Amino acid sequence: MNLKKINELIHNFVVVPVVIFIVLISIYILGLGLILKVFVPLFLIGLIILIIPGLIRRKRFRKEYILFQSKSNFNLNEYINLAYSALNAHDFKRADFLFSDIIEKYPTKPAGYCGMGFLELEKEDLEKAKFYFEKTIGLDANYELAKKQLDLIKQERGMYNATK
Repeated sequence: MNLKKINELIHNFVVVPVVIFIVLISIYILGLGLILKVFVPLFLIGLIILIIPGLIRRKRFRKEYILFQSKSNFNLNEYINLAYSALNAHDFKRADFLFSDIIEKYPTKPAGYCGMGFLELEKEDLEKAKFYFEKTIGLDANYELAKKQLDLIKQERGMYNATK
């Protein structure tokens, strides 16, 4: 996970709710009921704004998954797209299942290994991500996406070692 993404998560899930909580407590202590009636709806709207995008991604994935399951025959690209949809919806359990299934059914195709690499990056397990990207490159030496991610992992790891 890159630094920008970490800062965004910290801001969205720590800073914003803490600031809102402090404002609400201050208003409650001061006894400003009218202002409280304004801030509570704003607080709820803020929470909805944080939650809704994830729910939309999951709903979109579920629709794709149902369509996919209804097909009796499917191709590798559809299967990979479905696995990436699960990954984008942060449904890591399903993404893991799908990418593992792709690897099992198509062990000589690099796409499943590359997807597992991205899944492990999302889980912040750089060792496993590195393994999967190296496996991808081992199957296809020209797989640019895996090469780029492997370079980023090495750079991030170098920055981590430099700070120790």
